[in-house]
Amino acid sequence: MIIISDTSPITNLIQLDKWDLLQRLFSDIIIPNEVYEELVVYENHRIIIESIDWITVISVSDTEKVESLK
Repeated sequence: MIIISDTSPITNLIQLDKWDLLQRLFSDIIIPNEVYEELVVYENHRIIIESIDWITVISVSDTEKVESLK
């Protein structure tokens, strides 16, 4: 299963040292570039996020859709 995630679940699991649960539950995780930027503010988060290959960072291309969802 592939999911799209925001910052909170990933940050909370990293703080609990349980971030590997994400891979156990989901095969791939997609995060928008903005979420990545929020995560890598903390050096330990950056190291973890950049060391795993099952999290993909994407740029949002449909900004109108994003605005409508807000």
